[in-house]
Amino acid sequence: MKVLIKEPKQEPKVVDMHISLMSLQNVVGGFIESICIEGLRERKIICYCNEGGKILELEPNFRLVMGGEVCDIVCGTVIFLGDDEDGGEKSLNRYNIEVIKNYLERWGLE
Repeated sequence: MKVLIKEPKQEPKVVDMHISLMSLQNVVGGFIESICIEGLRERKIICYCNEGGKILELEPNFRLVMGGEVCDIVCGTVIFLGDDEDGGEKSLNRYNIEVIKNYLERWGLE
């Protein structure tokens, strides 16, 4: 499955990987949490992060925006996948990848 991984202070990278709970937890470094990102969720894109990212003092990654306002900072490595609308994940397509990269470019911390 084609996914996009964004590590703090790194450029996002597109990789092919087998998706399982364990593989997602390995990418984010702990228990996963799905976060809703305005503009991405509407395009059926899922974002997973480490649910304890702030408590564990993981490095800040990008800004989280709601209603056009910055409301939080996402910490640690995140993984973006497509949403198959039936509660599962699917590969990202080129359009999804460009939408994610544009969001990260606009709301990144660099």
